[in-house]
Amino acid sequence: MKKYISEELTKEKIKGFTNEYIYLIGGECGSGKTTAIMTNLYEYAALKDKQILYLCNRSTLEEQLIDEHIEEVKGHMEIAMYQSVTTSIEKNYSLPFHRMEYDFLVVDEAHLIFDSSDFDINPVLFVEYLNHFKGIILVLTGTPKGFKKLEPFLNRKIKTVREVNKMNHCVRNIYVTGNEIEFDEFKRNCIRNGDKNFELTDKVKNFKDYKENNIGNSVANIASIHRQDYNQIMSAYDKAVRKAIVGTQKMICEALIATSSMEVGINIIAEENYLVSYSYLPTESTIIQFASRIRVKNQDEFYVDLIFLMKKPDKKIINKMKERLKKMKRNYKVYGDYEQICKRHNYCIGERDQLDGIIAMREYNPITMKCLEEKIAFQEKFYESEQLLNSYTKLLNELYPNVPIICLEKMKIEKELDVLVKDSKSFTLITREEKMEFRLKMKESGIKTRSKDGIPSINLINDFFEQYNINYRIKQQRKRFDGNKDQTRYWAVEHVNY
Repeated sequence: MKKYISEELTKEKIKGFTNEYIYLIGGECGSGKTTAIMTNLYEYAALKDKQILYLCNRSTLEEQLIDEHIEEVKGHMEIAMYQSVTTSIEKNYSLPFHRMEYDFLVVDEAHLIFDSSDFDINPVLFVEYLNHFKGIILVLTGTPKGFKKLEPFLNRKIKTVREVNKMNHCVRNIYVTGNEIEFDEFKRNCIRNGDKNFELTDKVKNFKDYKENNIGNSVANIASIHRQDYNQIMSAYDKAVRKAIVGTQKMICEALIATSSMEVGINIIAEENYLVSYSYLPTESTIIQFASRIRVKNQDEFYVDLIFLMKKPDKKIINKMKERLKKMKRNYKVYGDYEQICKRHNYCIGERDQLDGIIAMREYNPITMKCLEEKIAFQEKFYESEQLLNSYTKLLNELYPNVPIICLEKMKIEKELDVLVKDSKSFTLITREEKMEFRLKMKESGIKTRSKDGIPSINLINDFFEQYNINYRIKQQRKRFDGNKDQTRYWAVEHVNY
């Protein structure tokens, strides 16, 4: 596989494209997705006097693209957000034909059409637009799996031009921890050491805690400009940071936080080392896309590390999604299929006889239903997991197969136990005081218990060792020591091959 997309998306290949397929271009961070479009495709279009419509999903990305490619915008290209298409359909009850006269349609971050359809009900309208577009369609994404899930709803087959190269990225290490205190302390230490931190969260209310936990550092948060409470969430400093990043692709603060549904379209060219942190369980696409927002130039030696706070998903959120899905399925049971649901509410592409100005039943579309089913399955898999570390490790190994995954609890406890065991295969704890001292040390290392004293038992310690793949076990045995006639119950902490 060639490293850069421009080497594969040649003018000769573009010449052979037709409107029979949707051409999928998988591009990891640094593979030059945008560069290939702005050079090879644009030059081909200019030579043939063709027009390109370039659609992206984030307002910040739109601003960056227009700023960087102003000459192309003046010539044979228009850059816009895909929401401008769906809004036109929603408000005018017709496809935006003024945007259908283009010869090429380029959809950036195409996975978001599917991945965002559980909270943005407009993707079903955008799929209608794709199905009515007459020209050649190219879609760009770092996570093709998301876009491929749309194939049942598309009237063209998807043809892959380039697969994603999972080895081509700037991630150095991945850290995981189940301890929130450990998670916050690790971030603070990285900032003290000169790294910059960019965090993704699932709730705006976490912005306040993030700023308080990083007190003493220059900290900002980013919220969507489309939020009604934008001015309450964004201080003057936050707005200045956002403007600076969009304009220069440089981060002027030490720490920055955004939510998964907001403004993660910004690109940052690394001039320092970065730690990208996730305080909740994001989807596969979000992990890849968010980490890739930090770009490291080839000649630079900067690294990007990731850290995940491992915790089970919120059961209330899972149940809420299930209730919504159940409601959708009831609606299908009553009306039969989506076409009948639309007609029942006087909405269907081509039939614009609706009077109230609202397309009422978009929330019951089949794309959102499929997305909900997959997200529920993903969340439940982690919620029901008895070995959370193994579940995270499996997911992260698949996304970043060449990156070491370091569990902070495992690293800390194994380091302490290695010192205790030294060159022998085990060490013994005989007295009650020795056992208690060891249990307290394990508590400090992150092993929790529900008992009032908070001191973990032998079973909890062993369960923790097994869950985190720590190569030690405690065996409780009886033995006579130093000529004592009575047997003494003791703990033997042994090194094992896990």
